[in-house]
Amino acid sequence: MSAESNTYVHTEKSSRYLKGFIAALRSATIPSKAKSDITADYWNKWAFVAWERAVSEDDAGIRDQWLRAADHCLANIDRPSWTPAQITEARIRIAQGDQNEARTLLNLILGVQVSASPISAPAVPATPDIAAAISGTILKMVIDRNAEAIADAVRRAYGPIPSTAIQSIADSLAGKVDVELLGEILKYLLAV
Repeated sequence: MSAESNTYVHTEKSSRYLKGFIAALRSATIPSKAKSDITADYWNKWAFVAWERAVSEDDAGIRDQWLRAADHCLANIDRPSWTPAQITEARIRIAQGDQNEARTLLNLILGVQVSASPISAPAVPATPDIAAAISGTILKMVIDRNAEAIADAVRRAYGPIPSTAIQSIADSLAGKVDVELLGEILKYLLAV
């Protein structure tokens, strides 16, 4: 028996077992809302198991078969906006290579509204934490008194320093570092 047909037999056996369990659940003496919740939860769990099995599969044909089985399980859930099933469906879409559909599902879950045109992000000013960290680094290096070497080391450690951070660095180092040395360090930091 081929691996693909073996997977199909396993999936069919498992589906029959789950369907039998759900049929028994329907005749159980528990509130109907609880039955509905348990049924949806079991189908979602079964879809998750099929998805998990699919992503661990190297053979593309078998992986697709598991993903179809996962989709089939989700089709048995009568709650189109139920978050656990939507998350499982997003996982399945990612495994199928449909990133856009997965993103759409996740945006629905999170309540994100995508604008028609992308909005460019404004320049992020330097946070006081970065300026404080740079100031602390400079304080540890001033004993060297080589402004160019200090500025170069800071740029290598922190990347380009936004001009908005330079003022914060100057303020935090005022009175702690010799004025001429501080001026030279800041000049080299701005030079890039």
